Amino acid sequence: MLTRTSTRSARNILAHRCNFVPPTLPLSPPPLQAARSLIGQLRFQQLSTAAAPRRLGRSRQASPSHRKAAPFQTSPRRLFSATPTATMAQDYETVLKGKYPAKEHALRVADYVKSKVPNASGVLYVEGRMTKMLEDNDEPEPFRQRRYFYYLTGCPLADCHYVFDLATNKSTLFIPPIDPDSVIWSGLPVSAAEAKELYDIDDVKYTTDVNAELARLGKGSKKTVFAIQDQVLDNITFLEFDDKNFSVLKDAIERCRVVKDDYEVALTRKANHVSTIGHHAVVKAVKKAKNERELEALFLQHSMQLETTAALKEGVVWDDIHLLAHKIAIDGLHAIGILKGDKDEILKSRTSVAFFPHGLGHYLGMDTHDVGGNPNYADTDPMFRYLRVRGQIPAGSIVTVEPGIYFCSFIIEPYLKDPVHSKFIDQAVLDKYWDVGGVRIEDNILITKDGSENLTPTIKDPDELEKIIQAS
Repeated sequence: MLTRTSTRSARNILAHRCNFVPPTLPLSPPPLQAARSLIGQLRFQQLSTAAAPRRLGRSRQASPSHRKAAPFQTSPRRLFSATPTATMAQDYETVLKGKYPAKEHALRVADYVKSKVPNASGVLYVEGRMTKMLEDNDEPEPFRQRRYFYYLTGCPLADCHYVFDLATNKSTLFIPPIDPDSVIWSGLPVSAAEAKELYDIDDVKYTTDVNAELARLGKGSKKTVFAIQDQVLDNITFLEFDDKNFSVLKDAIERCRVVKDDYEVALTRKANHVSTIGHHAVVKAVKKAKNERELEALFLQHSMQLETTAALKEGVVWDDIHLLAHKIAIDGLHAIGILKGDKDEILKSRTSVAFFPHGLGHYLGMDTHDVGGNPNYADTDPMFRYLRVRGQIPAGSIVTVEPGIYFCSFIIEPYLKDPVHSKFIDQAVLDKYWDVGGVRIEDNILITKDGSENLTPTIKDPDELEKIIQAS
């Protein structure tokens, strides 16, 4: 059975500075155990690091909800050029020697807030994730920093707060003070001076000072505190502020996160490099060649991937690219005899959804399914219901391209019972493919002004994969 290959095993490296040295893969048999060992080491490294568009009938006249404006673009003075620099492709390690660009992220978010709230005055306030203890235990739950907080600070520490002064553009990080009782068990924590050196922040204070600082910044007329709904502790007070806005900041961060800067793209390159080591090791461990039907499915999926990727560039509508993938899937399934009849009618009936039921891909960033895609899960059209990105995609964004072909009886059998679809499916041919299961190979694509760049160096071409298998 062909299974999905992706860079997901190394994905969360994007959210953290990673100093990874690829482990040495033993070449002696048994190779499968060696490959599994390598992937295990990759996953351990990931976890330890984390701890410190055209639519039928409305293709060119999509409703406004399907053509949402591109994420907010800042002025040229920002590091966030919509088209990442060419130097990133040369050496991601050079880029990663610098600090995570939290201050530039904050400036970009502040610009967006001011564009939505004219004459905005006051502060942006964000909390990191707080320590939470395991139930009936004296140990904390596994920690994962809030992505909204990390985007503005680059700080992976628990129990922190962040304030950005819109008047002065000064950023302040508040970290927990030293707890003498815990030093004997956990050692000395990061000090304020050390945190200022580690993170791209103007000032660092302790959390004991956060309410006093908010009170100071809230004095004066027409001051607003911009925060995220349900992410403010009960003991935090905004009493000095004339207004509290819980609607703009979250949207501002999400829109800004769609377009990546050089540092974020470099992190993605590194994550893909790490994952490629593991995937190639697995391919080398495969000793049994695929049967003809599995190879047919792989070739079909590969064709979908190549053609959809070739169509990508700044401003294309993701709905159109998703529709293109379905057209290619219909062509391929028709060629091997599973689908029959008029291809346009097959597309109109949405019968291809039986074999390609999910969306083509999603934004990629600090989260696997990153923010800013404006999905519409209430869409009555099954072809677009699970599409995680709707509308135009901007330069500087990273999207996954992961079309898939599946032979899943649970999903397909209702189509076989429905005459609207069954007339297009040759069940006798389909019966030969149940054992294939499915194939979905993911590429991570950086969108540029005139095209795109594939950040995933893993070998996916069926002919090249066969060569590696035969040579192993």
